[in-house]
Amino acid sequence: PAGSVMPVRHRGLWVITSMPRISVLMTTYNGADFIARSIASILAQTWRDFELIIVDDGSTDGTPEVLRACTDPRLRVIRQPQNGGIVAARNHGFAAAAGEFIAALDHDDLSHPDRLTRQLAYLEANPHVVLLGTEVALERGGRLMAPHHPTANDPLSLRWLLHVDNPLSWSSVMLRRDAVDRLGTFMRPEFELADDFDLFHRLLSIGEIARLGDVLTTYRFHASNASYDNAARLDAN
Repeated sequence: PAGSVMPVRHRGLWVITSMPRISVLMTTYNGADFIARSIASILAQTWRDFELIIVDDGSTDGTPEVLRACTDPRLRVIRQPQNGGIVAARNHGFAAAAGEFIAALDHDDLSHPDRLTRQLAYLEANPHVVLLGTEVALERGGRLMAPHHPTANDPLSLRWLLHVDNPLSWSSVMLRRDAVDRLGTFMRPEFELADDFDLFHRLLSIGEIARLGDVLTTYRFHASNASYDNAARLDAN
């Protein structure tokens, strides 16, 4: 509950801190080339009351070293001994989250400084909305581009669009923890790679989904993006 306390380990000592309003959930597998900038984009948020949970899903590159170099006490790292897949990693992170709201960010994407502030304010003012995305910019080869999805952001339009395609970027969403608790399951493994799309549809049975029209997230496009590296499996699921 808000106002409770939780122990976190910082530089070898257990420190008692207040439970955060927001838990930022990030999973990574061999993300050493990207994750430092993604972490920095969260630590630079204007909203300060958050925890950043990173599930390292058995990385074999320099990812553990990058994570060890970050000493901010709001960072909590869960190290998996072997790679178990993105659904299992996301479920581990969600189970460990203490926040009332869960914000997502993939290890290669960026949150703009006022993202958490803006999303929290909207969700507090609109209790019928259970999940809120933001508009995104695409970064490819150092160049920013506009996305190719429809720009409608209201709940009715998004409810319709979700039956045609996925208009939301996972790295842009913030959702209510209690809404997922009512579902009973966060991510379902049989929908891996489309697990976020499945979650969005299940959440529509509880409340509405909306999107802020301002660009508050940058999606970094590169050859090793999981969505594009496994496009056929994603489409099938």
